[in-house]
Amino acid sequence: MASLLSSLPQYTSVTTDTPDEFGEALNAVMVALPDKVVDLFFLYAKNLPREEIEKTATDAELAKAFEQVVEIAFPLAQSVTKTMERLAQ
Repeated sequence: MASLLSSLPQYTSVTTDTPDEFGEALNAVMVALPDKVVDLFFLYAKNLPREEIEKTATDAELAKAFEQVVEIAFPLAQSVTKTMERLAQ
């Protein structure tokens, strides 16, 4: 999870002024990141039927499930995330 989160700051300063970098950042955030989050969820929830869940669950439902895993597995992560959000404002 740390490697996933540590890769995010590199995309914050990318603009459409550099189309190749923008395309790469968009792909990472919109395609690769959600796939990695789903993988992390099922690494934690090994006993759940992944194929069945992926057939029926929406992205929003998987995101909510991942949030709940993070709350349980990493209780301090929520505080760090809120702090980072406040600093970004």
